[in-house]
Amino acid sequence: MITETTTLTRENVKSQTEAELAIELAEKTKDFDKVLVLTSTTTIDRITTIVRVANKTGKTIIWDILLNMVLQLVTQKIPNALNSNRVYCYLPSYLYRIRNQEPYKQYIEQYSSKIKQTGQKLHGKFIMNCRASMWRDIQKLKLKNKVLNNCCVVYSIWDGYKTQDETTIKFLDTMSELSIPIIDRTRIWTRK
Repeated sequence: MITETTTLTRENVKSQTEAELAIELAEKTKDFDKVLVLTSTTTIDRITTIVRVANKTGKTIIWDILLNMVLQLVTQKIPNALNSNRVYCYLPSYLYRIRNQEPYKQYIEQYSSKIKQTGQKLHGKFIMNCRASMWRDIQKLKLKNKVLNNCCVVYSIWDGYKTQDETTIKFLDTMSELSIPIIDRTRIWTRK
């Protein structure tokens, strides 16, 4: 069983449904061409919400390779790069460097055509999941590749990571340095 538990400890708080959240996120992100969603790859309901937001806002879906693999193994109901011509695959730089080594090669090869097509899709309107560890990738996409103009990050993980996890703190600081606004459940902000 895969579960997400950060809402279990909240008392007297009514959580939004994923359908309500999709409407809210579509509204908050509709004016951004590129949307990066910082979320867990195992929160399947949130991944479904991202698909709904992409559909409502006309954005291409790009999953990182880890999420593509999780979706391929767990469910065929959510589009992934192997079962949909509307979904592409991003290979983070740390995996790119070892892509031809075993055991990684056997997992990466099946996504190779979608990985190649993703470079072109990064120049259009898209929504893509990301992880805090991908801050260097985002920095490169913004500064070197120049593909993250009119971009925002949707913060969709536990709020405690903002102050308790070094990688998340580095990610948020980097987004601030890059002038990429961060959207969470309550506001649009930049880290100071």
